[in-house]
Amino acid sequence: MAARARRSRERTSSAIGHASINGTDIRVLFDSGAGVSTLTLKAAARAGIRPDSPGVAAGGLTGGFGRNMVPSYIAPFESFKIGDEEIRHTRLRIADLDFFGADMLIGPDFFLSHRIYVANGQQKLYFTYNGGPVFNLTYIKNGAAPSVPDSAPAPTPAGDAAPVSGAPQGRPSEESKGAVADNGDAADFSRRGTAMAARGDYDHALPVLSRACELAPDNPEYYFQRSRVYTRMGNRVLAGKDLDQTLKLNPQHVAALVSRAELLLANGDMTGATADLDSANRAATKQSDLRYEMAAAYERADRLSAAIEQYDLWIAAHAVDERIPYAQNSSCWARALAGSDLSLALKDCNTALKRAKKGSPFYAQVADSRGLVFLRLGDYPHSIADYDASIAIAPKTAWSWYGRGIDKLRQQQTAAGDADIAQAKSLLPRIGEEATHYGIVP
Repeated sequence: MAARARRSRERTSSAIGHASINGTDIRVLFDSGAGVSTLTLKAAARAGIRPDSPGVAAGGLTGGFGRNMVPSYIAPFESFKIGDEEIRHTRLRIADLDFFGADMLIGPDFFLSHRIYVANGQQKLYFTYNGGPVFNLTYIKNGAAPSVPDSAPAPTPAGDAAPVSGAPQGRPSEESKGAVADNGDAADFSRRGTAMAARGDYDHALPVLSRACELAPDNPEYYFQRSRVYTRMGNRVLAGKDLDQTLKLNPQHVAALVSRAELLLANGDMTGATADLDSANRAATKQSDLRYEMAAAYERADRLSAAIEQYDLWIAAHAVDERIPYAQNSSCWARALAGSDLSLALKDCNTALKRAKKGSPFYAQVADSRGLVFLRLGDYPHSIADYDASIAIAPKTAWSWYGRGIDKLRQQQTAAGDADIAQAKSLLPRIGEEATHYGIVP
């Protein structure tokens, strides 16, 4: 089967194509580095499906970038067709997300269930169904992925070659039954285990990946794969041990260094996390996609100059990536906190805001970031306007209330400024200490 795809000449992990849901044309964005396949609420509405439609169930929080997440839903559709492949009576994840011109993000769950060949010269993407669920429909909550309700209807294939998706997740599949039997080498177990993990089947992925580690104890990649499963299952101790072993075998394993840094940050070890991030920075290629994660981790470790450096490197190497606006907002925020390069911060925020949907949580985040930039610049009227916009969408954002309070106090609006600061402290009691740490004071 083939689908027409358009790929930019710039380096990117994405391609654009077309599909249809319930007979309605949609524009799809293929991204093997994204989370799970998701349809926008607008596109779902065009096909007659809304979050309150019959048969729609909660799908957990999704988003992936920025400081807020949004709820997703698992919704029934009569058909999903891409290229020559059609799935009838299926279910898709929908959410109020903006894919910057595309109606649906097709992520690694689709890639895992298909063999894919990208023919750049023909501007086509060829694929054949490989087995297993086409889309990951597991409920997303705090990194866990329990199964969808047993009442989820099983789909009906459109033809002999059509894949079946939307079946209840989390149950033992034919692939996972007897998966630990000695019928393959370490690489076979690794492929099976990572495919199960990508579908949220962690209970079955764990013994399969453990077998890969047993068969090839000197291969760092297998320990790293298992560490990710332990992390998803909430077992930080065993995840840490596997990451230690990965780095013992390969001290320059960038992904393991970043993962261990994130684990150390969660445990409050800023010194150890920073050391791992510095090692990852030295080992990573200039254009590495992991620099996005490194930037966020450096920011959490309060290494703002290092975070800004990573954001700049990542943005320069991913000019047409759909995550660009989120990276620009994060870069703007880091510079605003640091009080450095404010003209560049303003430029990043302005660009991100142009691509944000008005009224969306992401729009509120960028407005909050730009509000702090204007506050730093002493442009209090524009800062207040941005904070007003942010609070109107996300009224529980303490930083917006606090920043607006400072704006008003500096304009001699004492009562109004004090009221805003009091509201900020009611939402986040430590906001005053955090702001003072960055030199942001009334």
